[in-house]
This record gives sequence, C-alpha cells and structure tokens, in this order.
Amino acid sequence: MAFSGYNFPSLEAIKPFLEPTASGPSTLWAADTARRLGCHVIVGYPEVEIVTAVDGTVTTRNYNATVTVDPTGRVLNNYRKSFLYYTDETWATEGFRSKPDSTPFFCGPLGELGNVGQGICMDINPYRFESPWSAYEFARSMLAGKARLVVLSMAWLTRLLPAELEIEPEKPDMETVAYWLERFFPLVEAMTQEEVIVVFANRCGTEGSMTGGVRVENGDGNWGEELEMGDRVCYAGSSCVMRFQSGNVRMFEKGT
Repeated sequence: MAFSGYNFPSLEAIKPFLEPTASGPSTLWAADTARRLGCHVIVGYPEVEIVTAVDGTVTTRNYNATVTVDPTGRVLNNYRKSFLYYTDETWATEGFRSKPDSTPFFCGPLGELGNVGQGICMDINPYRFESPWSAYEFARSMLAGKARLVVLSMAWLTRLLPAELEIEPEKPDMETVAYWLERFFPLVEAMTQEEVIVVFANRCGTEGSMTGGVRVENGDGNWGEELEMGDRVCYAGSSCVMRFQSGNVRMFEKGT
C-alpha cells in the first residue's frame, strides 16, 4: 500500500484511503509511470470492490491488493492478498475467497513478463500462523505454477528500533532477509535448473507516533531495554532480489 501507508487500526481509519478496483489514484500513477519509463509497474493499494447483486443490492468488500500494468499502461492483473496479518484483519477480506476456485496466491502469464507469481507480505508465512511451518504454501505454489519471476509487495516489520536503523540506514536487516530466504526453502530443495527470480519489495521507515517509553526491569534488579509506547511501527526495509537455481541462491546487491 505504497501511498496510503499500512498501519491502520480499524476499518474507519482506512475508509478514506480505499480505492476502486484497479481504477483509483494508485492505478493511475502506475499507468502514467509505466508509460513514461517504458516498464511494468506493480503498486500496492487498499481496494474496495463494489458488488451489485441481481436485485440491485450493492455491497462492498475490501482487500489489500496490488495492481500490475504493462508499459502501455494497460492493467494486467489485480492481485488480492490471500493470507492476512492481524493489521489487515480489521478491514480486509482474504483475497482467495473472491476467486471461484478459492485457491490462494497468483501464478500465471503476465504479458511479456512470462509466468509470474505474486504475493503480499504475510502470504509467505504459514496461514494465520496456524499451518505447519514446513507447509511452505506460497513457495510450493510458485513451484507448482512454474513461476520464473516472483514479485512480493511487503510492509514487513523489524525488531530493530528506529534509532538502531538510523546508525547504518543503508545496511539491510539480515535477520529479516534470512527469514525471507528460509520461507523459500522449497525452491532450493527442488534443485530446478531454470532460474527463479524473487523480488522482495519492502516498505521502509516508520508509521505512527511514539507517545513515551517504559524501561523494563531485568531479573537482576537492573534496568534493561526501553520499550516504546504509542502506535509507531518500524519497517525492515532491506528490499532485495534473489535468484534460485540448481539448489543455489544468489542475492543481487546494489551497485556502487
């Protein structure tokens, strides 16, 4: 959700930012940018789907979504997040419930990009953190669909404090990167000869505000870590591109 931000506490809070399916400000920006740069653009946004029944009754459903447009500005796909994080659950519907076959995620042909897989953040985790860790639902779905490019739009949090991130702002949060890599272990295990490129596009910075702090007392009677109070959240950044091929993984680094 590139322009709206992600950290909304309720449906009422996000309502002013909801955009109609693949036709709101985020989609218009994506189309303009794609035409200007001659490239494909994927952007995340909070979607409201307006559904009119046969009897004329109008209902709405909300989704955490991404829209993909080609270099001409044509919409190729509107993907809806399948596995919701607790932040989504206050306002969004699980995306796979809007599909006739109720299968999660997207993996299929997208114009000149070929066979592409798409997911959003929590999609790579076990469903509701209740499925077995080893189920690897998203990664196995990408293997089954023979994706050659996987693009993930993310708002992944970090355990680091904002002050810690400011010390070396260009340094990735390697704990987060290692976690992402582990969630794609099936791609390593499969030993596929054809390369699979996975793009992790994660939000950075903070949202919300800190209203104070409280210092936690250690068991030895000394004061330990100071915890923030308020609704501020800190994102891990660390966007990267990984290539999986023949059981090996290569992470592409930023050029200097």
